[in-house]
Amino acid sequence: MLEIGSKVRKLMVVMIAIFLLMLGTVAVLSSTRALSKSPEAGFSVWIEGNTVKIKPDDPVRPITGQGAVLKMAKNEYEPFQLIITAMGRGLKNVKVGLTDLIDGKGNKVEQENIKMFREWYINCQGASDELGEAGEWPDALIPFVNPYLPSETIGVPFDVASGRNQPIWIRVYVPRNTASGIYEGSIWVSADNEITQTIPLSIQVWNFTLPDETHLKAVYGVENGSYLNDYFGVEYNSVEHNQLRDRYYDLLADNRLSPGLIYYQIPDYSEIDGKVQLDFSESDALYSHLLDEKRVSAFGIPSPWDDMNEYYLFEDYPERTDFSDSKFVDKVKQYYSLLYDYFEEKGWIDKHYVYAIDETEWVSDEPYNNGREGYERVIKWSNLIHAANPKFKFVIMDFPIPLSPYWPNLRAYGDIWDAYMDDIDTYPKALEECQATGKETWAVTNRYVDLIDYKATMHRSVAWFAYKYDIDGLDQWDTTYWWSEAEDIIVNPWQDDPITYAGNGEGAMIYPGKDIGINGPISTIRLELSRESLEDYEYLYLLEQLGGKEYAKAITTNILPSEILSLETSAKTFYAAREAIAEEIVNLQKQRSGLAIIRGKVSNVDGEPIMGAFVSTGISADITDNDGKYSLSVPAGENRLTVTIPLMKSYLYPSYYKQYASSSQTVNVNRGQEIGNIDFSLAKIEKSSILISSFEDDISDWVVEYSISAERSSKHVTDGTYSYKMVFDDEQETDMYIEFSIEEGSVFDRLEFDVYNSEEEFTGLILYIGESWEYEKLLYLPPKTSIRVSIPVSEIERKIKLKDTVTLGFCADNIAYSEQGVETPLGKKTLYFDNVKLIGEGKVAGAHP
Repeated sequence: MLEIGSKVRKLMVVMIAIFLLMLGTVAVLSSTRALSKSPEAGFSVWIEGNTVKIKPDDPVRPITGQGAVLKMAKNEYEPFQLIITAMGRGLKNVKVGLTDLIDGKGNKVEQENIKMFREWYINCQGASDELGEAGEWPDALIPFVNPYLPSETIGVPFDVASGRNQPIWIRVYVPRNTASGIYEGSIWVSADNEITQTIPLSIQVWNFTLPDETHLKAVYGVENGSYLNDYFGVEYNSVEHNQLRDRYYDLLADNRLSPGLIYYQIPDYSEIDGKVQLDFSESDALYSHLLDEKRVSAFGIPSPWDDMNEYYLFEDYPERTDFSDSKFVDKVKQYYSLLYDYFEEKGWIDKHYVYAIDETEWVSDEPYNNGREGYERVIKWSNLIHAANPKFKFVIMDFPIPLSPYWPNLRAYGDIWDAYMDDIDTYPKALEECQATGKETWAVTNRYVDLIDYKATMHRSVAWFAYKYDIDGLDQWDTTYWWSEAEDIIVNPWQDDPITYAGNGEGAMIYPGKDIGINGPISTIRLELSRESLEDYEYLYLLEQLGGKEYAKAITTNILPSEILSLETSAKTFYAAREAIAEEIVNLQKQRSGLAIIRGKVSNVDGEPIMGAFVSTGISADITDNDGKYSLSVPAGENRLTVTIPLMKSYLYPSYYKQYASSSQTVNVNRGQEIGNIDFSLAKIEKSSILISSFEDDISDWVVEYSISAERSSKHVTDGTYSYKMVFDDEQETDMYIEFSIEEGSVFDRLEFDVYNSEEEFTGLILYIGESWEYEKLLYLPPKTSIRVSIPVSEIERKIKLKDTVTLGFCADNIAYSEQGVETPLGKKTLYFDNVKLIGEGKVAGAHP
């Protein structure tokens, strides 16, 4: 963790002398300064942690103390950022260097364990989505030294244009045999015709060690075939290709990530008298390197389908799957059985997973893309692979509840359930049901780790998300997707406007080094923050192993109080959480916890319990239960408790959701003390509301098109006597809408309505506003659940102003369209609506509430 403005020991003349002796490349320094304070200085130097992205025009943040302080465990990487800002005139020939870090007792962290990189800006000409932002973003990390030719410098020296920032990413590694304590050194920055500036650097090494093994599986794909071949101009499976492939694999493995497409490494295949033969002599070295030396956490079993060349390995079955052919089935079973035996004998089988692919592509991946046929194909492959060995762990990337009643439920056929993070947040009950049956669960990370224009805290939060939900693994589909879907060509990820699959940099977390003279991969801030997140997980793991699980969960709740989509946690909160965990690990190693417990209840002013309130100390937190109760592990001493109601960017709230004013109080507790009755009474935030429709009286203003039925109902009513029951057809587009006018001068804050999904499956509901659907929002409603939808008017008005006559409607998203344009009905959907209203001050006309 990096602390800004922390007090460190001043560097005296002795330190400057040590610095000059160690720095063999600079003969004379006319002056050294700890900070850029001199009015004649042509540049400023400042410090930031690793979980903030520095824009080129961000204002200088002066260092208020005496430099940078890192706090870290042994066997841990910890980066921070040194930012150089050109003041008044541009800088030429900028160089950055550093000294060894010494503790005064003969121990040191040597320069070879500290790597420096120049951050490369990418101009995102449009936002990826509602969480992104157009503009220049730092991303690629250009190493100062070529990692494959150490005598060659790449990222330094450099120039800085006037008025711009140039961040330097400095990554420190503390070896596992390093003595705990405080290590001090310095960083210097020079430029032509400028006074060299020096900043002290101090590292506190905690007295515990992160494990070599990663206890959260993290599978990040590498397209080691066509993209590497085409971009670097090498032939697939050549010596040059395999060297590149291995360097990309190693970059992932060195960041605690498992290369996700190892299953392309197919052993040599042959048949003798119909018997499958597998020769592992060539692939064994790669597996041994990754699984034994690099200790990656997971690997995929090689598929018999050669996806690069699009054929099966089996003789007489080169191009198709035929489950009805006994010879084909027998060869598949032989093939997988031999693989299981090999990996079991090598001692690696516990790390395996099976991701089925064939000529339809990616059987395990999103079977709903192929409708019922896709689900049935998953079942056939699962049965066949489990027939080869029932211990195989078969991956299905789909939520454990199908989207259509017409499709088979796959829950019995998968051993690892791989679901999107947003789906898990929306309906965690399904995940819990899978976990209760002993299934592994993974989370698909995608945009939260790989979009350039997302804030850094998003990238760092993914392992915390996994810990929150007791998830076993993370799945990132690709890291080298240098491909334009729009143009169907290889693209240069170094160029501006880096739209690949959908968003800025999606699936392209690693750059090709060819453009800067490196025959290998170039890492990114995004990739580094994935490692930081996994190291955070190891902190949580160590704390749990020492008996501190309750505290680990409380700190995780403070990081992620609600859905990951709504993450507003600051970088400083991540740093503080990590330090709090470290302190308790050290305490528990001494068998002396530093914690206390605070319990209480949150109610409204009428004494009614408030469920779902967020009670936080700023380090640890809890969410109140049905009775409004909370229980919180906290550090001993003074704790400031604050209660708020979390806001959701998905806009899906429990039906009981109401807005309340926040409340705080300070509680002092001693080590080991348990204190109760720390209660809160929250005042409801009263805002005027204008009913558009409560469905109590006249419903004739609602226009219904192509529905099976639409009527008032006494079921699933949230207020009054009636709701509105709507059965949406799945053979044609069915919708319901109302028109009303808003009087001039009206000011509204939110649009709200209540809806109950009566189906056993998720139902996609489209809310639209405007005759041409200028505003459109797809909401996935969990099964058998009452939801209050609350959408800020400010979001709606980015697309259409709520004035004059307004059209508001609902349409069920219950017809799926494949990539080939084939329509697949998802089932008739029955929803119950109530209390459509605008929150704020104003008047509407033309509706009958």
